[in-house]
Amino acid sequence: MPKISSRASTLISLILAVTLVVFIFLMMVLMPLFIDKAPLLSHIRSWFAEKDAVLGISGTTVFWVWAYAVMAVAECCCIAMVFLLFRVRRSLVFSPITVSLIRFVSWGCLLIALLCMLVVYHFHMSYMIALAAAFLGITVRVVKNVIEEATAIKSENDLTV
Repeated sequence: MPKISSRASTLISLILAVTLVVFIFLMMVLMPLFIDKAPLLSHIRSWFAEKDAVLGISGTTVFWVWAYAVMAVAECCCIAMVFLLFRVRRSLVFSPITVSLIRFVSWGCLLIALLCMLVVYHFHMSYMIALAAAFLGITVRVVKNVIEEATAIKSENDLTV
């Protein structure tokens, strides 16, 4: 397979990340219109609707809060990745801001895993989503630790010269 340049690779990643940001935003706007066309989401919504009101909040409201919470966290993580990719394009990889962005994405993935585990009893597929999100969150945390250590080494070397 031919190797593409680092700049082209970053551009492709940036295009994909921005596309995902737009897609998630559109899903957040259009989901109420198409909820009945998505059998799994419709099933989850109906399960929530059958539950008694908790603290005066209906089950349907709880479903919408859960769904939008998952999408909002995913949107924030994607936006952080876009900022991270802009930093990569400017060769600002080994810095505390970059480490913070990666940390944010890792905690966001783990939060999505937790939110998906909340509905796993009635939506079994969310277990697989939670597992994938947790794996991704842990992987991103490992990358964060590597970048953080590299940032510390770079700082030491900058002081030495």
